[in-house]
Amino acid sequence: MLTPHFAVDQNDIYVTLEVHAPYTKVTEVEIFVEGKKFTFYAKPYYLRLEFPHELLDEGSSSTYNSDNGKYKIILKKAVPGCVFENLDLLTTLLQKHDKSKIPCIEVVDKGEFKEREHNDLVSNDWLKLAPGPATGIMTIFGYGFANQKCEILSNMQEELPDIVCLKNPDVTSYEDRKLQREAAEEEKFDSDHYLADLYDTAEIDDILKYKPWWMKSANLFELDANDTAQLLKLPNKEFLLQYSEEVTVYLALFDIIFGYCYDVRTTADDYENVESAWTIKMLSATLSCCDTQHNIPDAVTACYRRSLCYPQYRHWELTEMVVQDVLTVMKGGRRCVLRCLLAIMQKFHKHNDSPCYILNDLYIKDYCVWIQKAHNCDAVLNSLAQAAKHTVVNKSSLNLDIDILEEAARLVLKEEANSTQINTESNATTLCDDELIDQLTAVSLNDSPPASGKHRKPLIEEINDGDR
Repeated sequence: MLTPHFAVDQNDIYVTLEVHAPYTKVTEVEIFVEGKKFTFYAKPYYLRLEFPHELLDEGSSSTYNSDNGKYKIILKKAVPGCVFENLDLLTTLLQKHDKSKIPCIEVVDKGEFKEREHNDLVSNDWLKLAPGPATGIMTIFGYGFANQKCEILSNMQEELPDIVCLKNPDVTSYEDRKLQREAAEEEKFDSDHYLADLYDTAEIDDILKYKPWWMKSANLFELDANDTAQLLKLPNKEFLLQYSEEVTVYLALFDIIFGYCYDVRTTADDYENVESAWTIKMLSATLSCCDTQHNIPDAVTACYRRSLCYPQYRHWELTEMVVQDVLTVMKGGRRCVLRCLLAIMQKFHKHNDSPCYILNDLYIKDYCVWIQKAHNCDAVLNSLAQAAKHTVVNKSSLNLDIDILEEAARLVLKEEANSTQINTESNATTLCDDELIDQLTAVSLNDSPPASGKHRKPLIEEINDGDR
């Protein structure tokens, strides 16, 4: 069965669905409405939705437009004036598939405790050290969304170097992952490349002036047709996350969005750029090293370090601007972040010659589903953005000796400038001496005795004669 494309709208009395199911027989269409559940069947299309509030079968209607192949279905609300939330987040409407066996854990009610937990996330001090994943006597360490996956990459040893920068992520502890990441960054840092970008800023100036879509879009909350088409391909599932896991998920989201924002800004949002998947992956410590951050300063610092070690453009002001881009996206709320995640998923999926698509299964798809459902998400994202805004990263704090390198470069340039000035003054002095000699020679020639052999009186004598 195929899931048809559909769109949902509402007013105070009705919920309106437009279902695109071309080349179907109207006489064989089946539509059921029962409480919150809605079912549409027109071979070979099948759609099951679950709305946040109840609908009535009585008073509902449907029509079919053969020109565009769309069914317009008008469903009456059980309670007029009731607002159906998040109807544009289509994944949340897709009804979960029934399982043939009873699940081990079933979500009955999120309840007051879950509400209190999310309120704690809004007021969470993102600047303080958060508790990391419990390890105990673990011999296998998770990765992927909320570190909930394991023993996947160990079966992909041939493709592993093109996916992550760890040799054995399943048996590498969370602490060792960070140490290995930082050691690799320090080895990769190229002082010549950094200084070249520092002083040759022709291309970087254009990048800094570029305005990506989140700076010029009138409405950051709208999902286009391409976005909604991707949402229909995502599974609708629940995520049972502990408080510490949810903190980790939000912190990891920061560096993932950082990689995307850097790519958009430096490529002018060129969707066809073949390096985009690699750039996004490498600039995210989460995606490239399965690393876990414990507070927002750690997450921001990791973004700075990787942006100055790996991509084509390694410039301090560029990194600062990309961080501001991330803050803008997060303040835009869940839909703005969702647009970024869907774009990342497409870029990873498109480059089939690279195994980056594995990162969709490990991270991005779950992020796309989770962020549609995350409670109080807009407020939490804004809280995280505010904490990142007040995070100060200095060049000396990166442990890459950038401040020393820049000072040494300034001294060398100053010495070269002084040397050039001395040479210029020396050349000018030499020129003046040559000109003086030429002038003296000219005067000497002009003062030569006349051809008759008579000598003029000395000037002092002429003056004295005149006085007498």
